[in-house]
Amino acid sequence: MQGTATMTVSRRPADPRWSDLGSTDQPGDDFHLLVDDAVVGGTYWCGAGDIPDGQRWASWGPAGLSMRHRTRADAEQVQVRAYAVNPDVVDRQIAERRREAAAEATLRDAGKAARAQARRAVRLGADEPGPTVWALPSYHFLFGAHDEVATVAGWLGAHQLHRVSGRHEIRIEQRAARRVVVVEELVGWSSSATQTRVVTCTIDPPPVDTTPRPDLVDLLVQHYPTTFPLIDFGQQLACAACTKHTSPRAVTPWPCSPFVTARDAPQPGGAGRPCRAVLMDHPSHDRPARPSGTRHREQGVTQ
Repeated sequence: MQGTATMTVSRRPADPRWSDLGSTDQPGDDFHLLVDDAVVGGTYWCGAGDIPDGQRWASWGPAGLSMRHRTRADAEQVQVRAYAVNPDVVDRQIAERRREAAAEATLRDAGKAARAQARRAVRLGADEPGPTVWALPSYHFLFGAHDEVATVAGWLGAHQLHRVSGRHEIRIEQRAARRVVVVEELVGWSSSATQTRVVTCTIDPPPVDTTPRPDLVDLLVQHYPTTFPLIDFGQQLACAACTKHTSPRAVTPWPCSPFVTARDAPQPGGAGRPCRAVLMDHPSHDRPARPSGTRHREQGVTQ
């Protein structure tokens, strides 16, 4: 804009995405006013109904709030002249305001951190994680027997766990003074974002088959249940992969043939489905503890 022997005045958009300078009769975006690359004020278009046309530019800075200017440059000059009268005093005032703002921001951040830590303690418990003594594999709600899935859902409900992600392992940890149920719980309205939640285990887990099926987990990345509103108005559960690859497109009901074949295939180490697992009490049976998880991004199906 302009330069002198002692200072250089310039402007830059308050938001880098918006840089329309406007004109006497056209609104423009907010700009900061800089002296020697330091923000000392700013200008903006005033669209209030009681401001007459041709006087809609306003500024803020060393001169305070100044309104009813014809152009942006006119509004800026008011602040520049006020700054030039005693720049050292203005600089000290600006620096003091910045220190106060930084101190307030530090206090706000400390308060936010303390509240977040308190919420985390409520969600995860104040005690340290312990060894896992029971675990239900991920995706059990899709490949487990129907009665077992219903039993697990009832057990979770008894612990007031109603938004548990079925795509994650559900486990019980033995901590110093209690057993806890550790789950990944859906966050907000998202179908993928989760956060770890821990509650005291007050009821032993149901005696269901807890054999992991990593082969089915890999399959379920593609073959998972969903609905197709554009085909049948979403009236029935269908396999995502099989329906998408059908030509002409038609709904392939869930469970699809590839999933059923993989689910019912004999597993290595014995014929048929293995015996049901029970809660392990002996320390020699404990598996290494998994750290309390942070938020995950998921793919596939939620329970």
